Amino acid sequence: MTLTQSIDTVVAYVQQPLDRRHALENTFNSAYTKAYKQLSGKQLVGTSGFRYDSVIPKPGLTLEDNTVTDGAVTLEDMYRFFPFHVPLSTGTITGSNLKAVIEDSLTKTFS
Repeated sequence: MTLTQSIDTVVAYVQQPLDRRHALENTFNSAYTKAYKQLSGKQLVGTSGFRYDSVIPKPGLTLEDNTVTDGAVTLEDMYRFFPFHVPLSTGTITGSNLKAVIEDSLTKTFS
């Protein structure tokens, strides 16, 4: 994949810090899945399973270099969260298959 815009291009703004530090629930995945739901029109969405990142701070937070954040999310921030191409895909799944996928994912995460 070739980058076609400057890495500092602002793609969104946040009103709360975004992070992926917790395996089951975190602010980044909540925002990301809401966007996927809106784009796909589906009732159920999921995200990739990794969870380590740098936090995107909320507006008004003073950083170590004394700059104040404005809540901007750049392409560079997004590449930190997703260092590989993650396409939006849709499909159909049964309840029993969904249960198996979730149980498998949780087993791999916590075993």
